[in-house]
Amino acid sequence: MKYVAILLFDGAEELDFAGPLEVFGITGRLKPNSIGAFTVGASDKEVQCVNGLTVRPQHSFQSCPNFDILVVPGGQGSRREMENADILRFVKRAASSCELVASVCTGALILASAGLLDGKHATTHWAALDELKRFPKVIGDHQRFIHEGKVVTSGGISAGIDMALYLVGLFFGADVTAEVAHRMEYRKGFC
Repeated sequence: MKYVAILLFDGAEELDFAGPLEVFGITGRLKPNSIGAFTVGASDKEVQCVNGLTVRPQHSFQSCPNFDILVVPGGQGSRREMENADILRFVKRAASSCELVASVCTGALILASAGLLDGKHATTHWAALDELKRFPKVIGDHQRFIHEGKVVTSGGISAGIDMALYLVGLFFGADVTAEVAHRMEYRKGFC
């Protein structure tokens, strides 16, 4: 069983975390006892997301169970959280013990600030690539997602769904990924 922790903070972009959460949730229903996802925040107090949705993390940093994958969303709040010592400490500790650390959109700024992208190719939302350049050890490259070592970064918002589907395929195979995408009525190439 793989466990996924999804970080929440004030100003997180809703689809950055809800898209991957949906992918992992459907996977868990299709393949019982394969994957489980939960949310975690600095505390168990509600956070207000970019578009006004308020969400209460299921766990605080102190009560968080062990997990295999950490997903860090982006959003306007990521610029503040990339300077937050508690968030950075949590992300660094997670990176030292879990299989993969992933980011969606400007969640890459948090990973970069934690030093997890040093010497790696990484991506973020196309409009935030210049912000990623403030970290000279990071090789910014705009793609839907990039997997290098134990870090996976994705472009903005909907690219997080592609990244989560990729992770499902990595752990459970292409057939499961195709079925999850089918159940979500998710098709690439609309534009």
